[in-house]
Amino acid sequence: PPKTVQDWKRQKAQQDAENRSGMVTAKHWIHKSVRVKAAGKKVKDLRKQLKDLWNLEDDQAVSVNSEEASHNQVLNEGDVVEFVKKSSQKGF
Repeated sequence: PPKTVQDWKRQKAQQDAENRSGMVTAKHWIHKSVRVKAAGKKVKDLRKQLKDLWNLEDDQAVSVNSEEASHNQVLNEGDVVEFVKKSSQKGF
């Protein structure tokens, strides 16, 4: 246990940093964004992790930090990954 307020603040800051490390933000059109530990993983690994939760399709477009991304792109801490919903097509 910390002995002083400064020790407590230092310990709290270290714990907060450890809890944030490796986190990326994932978004999908109607769903709220979620923060997940995915830094160092590929986009396709994150898609697999969230596929059932968000009903993601294998060929669905994805962007990382608002730029088109490949499914093999490696994610970095703090990245924002958005799974882009295909637009609907009417009558043909």
